[in-house]
Amino acid sequence: MTFIGTFRIPDRDAWLPAIERMSAFVRDNVPGVRSFRAYVSDDGTEGTVVYVHPDGDSLDQHLATAARLIQEGQAMVEVLRIDLLGSPNPGTVERMRGLGVPVSVKAHVVGFER
Repeated sequence: MTFIGTFRIPDRDAWLPAIERMSAFVRDNVPGVRSFRAYVSDDGTEGTVVYVHPDGDSLDQHLATAARLIQEGQAMVEVLRIDLLGSPNPGTVERMRGLGVPVSVKAHVVGFER
């Protein structure tokens, strides 16, 4: 289960310490997360976060545990889209779509992890 969020960053200097806090918080408090990565464009105006989880329940735990930090982050960026790869829980998809952000879901068809 992979979550990919893409967003505009109005203030890169404010966003960088916030995403660093989020990464440390998730590392320390969400044991199921396999990977947490944040990326930023060369000009610092667009970012992408990628969370990899074993399943939809782990993603839900991440979203619940980090809810306060996620809300703080959403207040400092403009979310452009969310892509969910794998099998998210249907309620999670509906909640995300309720935010008014485009959400796409793509089912896994083939591949492996090492």
